[in-house]
Order: sequence, then structure tokens, then C-alpha cells
Amino acid sequence: MSPDPVLDSAPMSAHAEIRRLKYLTAMGVTPLVSRRALAGAGPSHKLALRVPVTAPTTPEAPAPSHPQAPLAREMLASFRGDSTRQDLPQRKPSADGKSVEPGTQKTALKPAQSVNRFRLVAIISAQRLWLEDLGEDALATEQLQLVASIARALSHSDERSKTPLVTQFDWPLHGNEQLDLGADEAAATLTSFLQRQLDDHACVELMCLGPAAAQRVSGLALPCAQRRLPGTRELLDAPLRKRDLWRELRS
Repeated sequence: MSPDPVLDSAPMSAHAEIRRLKYLTAMGVTPLVSRRALAGAGPSHKLALRVPVTAPTTPEAPAPSHPQAPLAREMLASFRGDSTRQDLPQRKPSADGKSVEPGTQKTALKPAQSVNRFRLVAIISAQRLWLEDLGEDALATEQLQLVASIARALSHSDERSKTPLVTQFDWPLHGNEQLDLGADEAAATLTSFLQRQLDDHACVELMCLGPAAAQRVSGLALPCAQRRLPGTRELLDAPLRKRDLWRELRS
């Protein structure tokens, strides 16, 4: 397609065609016509016209978004009898009452979500679910051995040889901030995780190690008894606390 002074159009008068070209020239639009007959196209009526229809080439030429451009488009649609004239973009008033071009209004950016990140370790031993908040640290071997020792003290002889099962829960589960990462979604996801662990391993009790773990499950609808115990780090740092813990577990 390229500019051509011989215009191929539907039958109309030469005067009307010249007027149409003037509208297009004022809008900076360059009409393009086919150099050859298109397959399946109907017969065309040739009008031999010599009207310059080139677009402005100087850098200072006004852009199509000139304030009179929408008016020229409406005049052209009215002249052609275009039934879709109502669908042309309309200029909308701004907050100060001045009209603005479509697409120039700024959209407020959605603020980033404030995500409460945490890491929990779930240990299955002696038909109990032992839950502790890891914070920024990894689960140490000494912590796992301590939980296993307490669980063996509470279990029967036939359960002492079983190896504890360790699972970690990290929130958020993904980094897509377009999805809900709020406190309600975190609580619902944690409830589902704990419920699955309790059901799969037939746990009869939830042992919350440390105040942080107890706070995480506070208010969650879990179908089992819960106990609040000192955290494993506290028990390792203060060995005498183990005596108090054992007295509490036997009560």
C-alpha cells in the first residue's frame, strides 16, 4: 500500500471526494489505495483526481492529538454517515473542570501489600504434632533430638523406634503480590496445613513450643487439644527448665 493520486473509492462525486481528502489532509492522514485489484473485491469507480494528500513532514508539525483533532474526526464521521460515530473516544472533564484527551488520565498505583512472613516447623512424633516458630534460623539437630526425647518419654514402648517426621511451613507460599497475602489468608492456609497433618498422622494433641508458635495457632479452628510449652531453644539454653516441663507434662 502506498499513496496514489488516482483514488479507488465507491461511486461519489468528484466534489465530495475532494472535500473528503481535505478533511484527511487537515487531520494529517495519508489515504492509501491498492495498486492492483484485490481478490474478491467488488468493482471500483475510478476518479482521476490530483489532490496532494501527503502528511506534514516537518518536526514542528502538530501531532494528531491537537485539540481540534477529535472535532475533525466527528466532522468526517458525520460527512461519511458513519453509524459508529458514538464509539469515538470522547474528551472527559478532569477534576478541575478542564477537558482532557482520552488515555492521558493517570491511574493510581496499587500500594504494595504488607506481608507478615514467618516459618514454622511441624514435627510428628508419639501421635502428637509439635509446632515451633523458626524465625530466621534453621532447625538444629539438637532441637530435633530434644523433641524426639520428650516424645519418647510420653510414648509407649512400641512407638520408641519410630523416626520423627519433619515438615516446614513457610508463609507466604509464593511471591505473587497480585494475590491475597493478608493475615486472613495466612490463617486459612495454616489451618488447612495443620488440619492435614493432624488427620494424616492421627495426632491427638498439638504441642506449641514457644510463645510464637502458640500465638500463630491462637484462634484457629483445630479439632484437638493444645498445650503451650517452652521453646526448644529455651530448654537447651536453660536445662533446668526440662524438669519443670516434665512435671507439667505428667500433670
